Parts: sequence; C-alpha cells; structure tokens
Amino acid sequence: MPNKTLNMQALNPAYQAAVGKAFAEAICITNLDIRLIGVEPGRCEAAMHVSSKHLQHLGLIHGGIIATLAGHTALGAAMSVASSTSTLVSPDFKMTMLRGSDSGELLASARVLKTGSALTFVEVEVVNKTETVSRLVAKASYTLMDSSGLRQIDSAD
Repeated sequence: MPNKTLNMQALNPAYQAAVGKAFAEAICITNLDIRLIGVEPGRCEAAMHVSSKHLQHLGLIHGGIIATLAGHTALGAAMSVASSTSTLVSPDFKMTMLRGSDSGELLASARVLKTGSALTFVEVEVVNKTETVSRLVAKASYTLMDSSGLRQIDSAD
C-alpha cells in the first residue's frame, strides 16, 4: 500500500493500534466479517469475503454493506492522520454504485485527499475480486470531522 502521491504525517504515533482497535471493537464490522488489511498515514485498506448473508433479495451484495465497508475504511484512513484525542464522525458521504456483484472478495482502498483543522476529506474505491477478474463496484467520498470538541446532543433537544 505505497503512499507515493501524498505526504501525510501521523499525528498519533500509535495510529496503527487505534485503527486496529476501531475495526476490532465495532460489532457491526466484525459481524459483517470486515477485516483490516493495512493502514499507513493517509491510507487504509479493508476487505471482506462475500457470503450469502451479504446478499439482498436480488442475489447481489447489499449496497448498505458496501457502504459500511467503504465508510469504515474511510474512517481508518482519516484516523491515521488524526490526533489521538480526535473522535471522528462522518456527517456527509456520497457513494456511486457502478455494478452489482454476488461473490468473491470486496477490497476497499481509502486515501485522504485533504486534512484541515476541522474536516478531513477521503476518497474510497471498492473493488470486487474473483478468481478471474477484479472490477470496480463503487466509488465514494467521505467528509469526516472531529466531534470531540462539540457538546453532546441530548435526545430531548
């Protein structure tokens, strides 16, 4: 996962452990069998083997599962260049599904495009790999922000 196009710096020296923990401790991620492949400053890769539990009524991988894979991979990339005190959330994302798929391995590759004092912009590609072919199935862009300084929202508000 060479990072030749970006010169990103990790603000948290323990970013790899932090990203690993974010993948290991998110129950929805482990329930979907999403696994972290690798992380370096400004980049993250994650994958999942497609099984019948990931398919929707037409026999294709559910778009929500692809979005979850992409979103958590975007989070990993953003965490790799965030401070150790940051609490990142994604208030905005856009995903384009390019084709359906029903088997193989999904691989998400995320890279940070820009970081700022409040927002981080991440681009993600999701590829479906089978024994014979690799095909781009989705592209997404995520905006993540550090919510650690915001007041907690009460459900009564």
